[in-house]
Amino acid sequence: MSPFQILFGSLCGIVALFYYWRAFGRPGSKVNGLFWGLLWTGAATMIFYPGITSELAHVLGIGRGADLVMYFAILGGIMVTRYFYNRCRRLENMVTQLVRERAIEHPISANTL
Repeated sequence: MSPFQILFGSLCGIVALFYYWRAFGRPGSKVNGLFWGLLWTGAATMIFYPGITSELAHVLGIGRGADLVMYFAILGGIMVTRYFYNRCRRLENMVTQLVRERAIEHPISANTL
């Protein structure tokens, strides 16, 4: 086992345990903690056993395990970007609505300009 696997695999495992503890040990969203815990557990598993990605890639018809990881990373990045774009648009719409309501409640006359 290489030093990289020991260091980063253990780090991913610790982060996974933290999210499991947050999900089941404290009140709050269990689904969110479980999702992130499983994601970090998967990362630790892939670091400790890199052959798993190659086997899964071949099952899915992809040549190399590194390509599979890259495809998932790209798709995840697109999903995260889209999520934050939609969130920003909702916030802009809320601010626009608030400004419109405020303008109707307190109109500015031509004499005050």
